[in-house]
Amino acid sequence: MLETVHRPGPPLAVLPDSNDFADAAGPADLIAATQLPDGSVAMARCLGTGQHLSLFLLHRVSGWNTGTVETVEAKKQVASSGIEVTAMKWFQISDREHLLCVGFSHGGVSIFTPRGAVCLSFLIEKKPVLRIRTDDGSTEGSQQGLLLLHEGGVLAIVELDSLRSVVYGSPVVVSEEGGGAGVRFRVYELRGRAEIQDACWVDKVQQLEDVFSMDTKMGVAALGTRPFLSLHTPAADAASSRSLIGTAASALTSYAKSFLPFRRGNNSDPLAFVQFRPAGALRASELQLPPQGPPEELPVAAKFIDPTRTGDRLEPAPHRHPTTSTALAVTCDAFGRVGLFCIE
Repeated sequence: MLETVHRPGPPLAVLPDSNDFADAAGPADLIAATQLPDGSVAMARCLGTGQHLSLFLLHRVSGWNTGTVETVEAKKQVASSGIEVTAMKWFQISDREHLLCVGFSHGGVSIFTPRGAVCLSFLIEKKPVLRIRTDDGSTEGSQQGLLLLHEGGVLAIVELDSLRSVVYGSPVVVSEEGGGAGVRFRVYELRGRAEIQDACWVDKVQQLEDVFSMDTKMGVAALGTRPFLSLHTPAADAASSRSLIGTAASALTSYAKSFLPFRRGNNSDPLAFVQFRPAGALRASELQLPPQGPPEELPVAAKFIDPTRTGDRLEPAPHRHPTTSTALAVTCDAFGRVGLFCIE
């Protein structure tokens, strides 16, 4: 959904309080923005080198035309030694707070506050992070999750509840019904296609094998090449026909009974395997979280074949009511062509 964040007037690039924006954004720069509950806009920009992060706050004084830009961090170094930033996304972790998730080329992930402090850093998959998304948990039985798309069709889902427990230090009870303390996640592999550039959730996928069936299940739409667009769902005989997010923790029940994944020896400290420095400044081995069960495969259930198209971006329609509206998404390819698809 495109929304105007600055009304016509002096362009943001020449505002006197934004020296780092004085240079026009380069083609390789990454930019992310979000509106905070107080009405200000938090902005993040990673320069083309992929190793320096700048943070800004656009304050609304009396109308956007008289707003001011506060430089919070100017070219903060967040990566080194051949590592670079590959993806960024603001997400809401509570009713009043937004955080910035930054993915790196070695697979590491860092969570920053709007003021540039590192909340935590970790690594699930040792492959570049291509895209970061959030799921709002609107589907019945699901939970909020942070989606990390890695190169090679590897998809990691991190439970936002577990991130909150680590960031805010709230206690997490290890029970028979769920996983252990610390960052909880689940890993999926999107099989049966070539390169993937983007992916998104599909809340309720219709059964393609039986057109008269009213049953639905969760799925993932993937965009890239060979094919251009594909829909991935759990195999018919797989236990993963459950909600991909909603039961990610319960899927680890038997695993958690015999092993707390965030312990060294007898230490069950949820912070034992996370770091508090930018992930790009650390080696992958220093960030790696222990596996929480084997990856689960999601084969192709349907696909749109167009050999001439190379998918670049996939954006699902926002604010869709899951029970009354069709799941639509806009795609953009390497030629700049835009298409509208039904992805359920």
